[in-house]
Amino acid sequence: MWPSFAGSDTTAITLRSIFFHLLKNPDTYEKAVAEARSANVSSDLVTYSESLEMHYLQACIKEGLRMQPAVGMLLERIVPSEGMNLDGVHVPAGTIIGINPWVAARDTNAYGADADEFRPERWLEASPEKLKLMERNFLAVSLCGLSVDIQLMVF
Repeated sequence: MWPSFAGSDTTAITLRSIFFHLLKNPDTYEKAVAEARSANVSSDLVTYSESLEMHYLQACIKEGLRMQPAVGMLLERIVPSEGMNLDGVHVPAGTIIGINPWVAARDTNAYGADADEFRPERWLEASPEKLKLMERNFLAVSLCGLSVDIQLMVF
């Protein structure tokens, strides 16, 4: 049975990370506030679909999730029936492998040399190819994209 990761703790961790990094970076905070104030919204409460049009806010959310992944345990997967090769090592079918979301979030191949820094602009400045790589490694969006450049634990 796979554990469930949705809940109040993970939501609180995510919100705390986003707010912490925005408050720690005043220029970033000001950009996010300016975008929110200038957004074309239907009421005082921003709907989900309206928030999707706030590209800088979305980048701040992704960056907050990347900097402080809410799940602190390995995200496990079972190797498919045909087995797989990871960085030249054959992993047999049925093997449980796992990836640490903190390690994946600091992958400099995906996020750049400044992967340890909160920089929402990375999500807006990336080329389509780089963005695809970033999103593939971004475990909050896609839990199935493993990179051979990331440390995997084999059980």
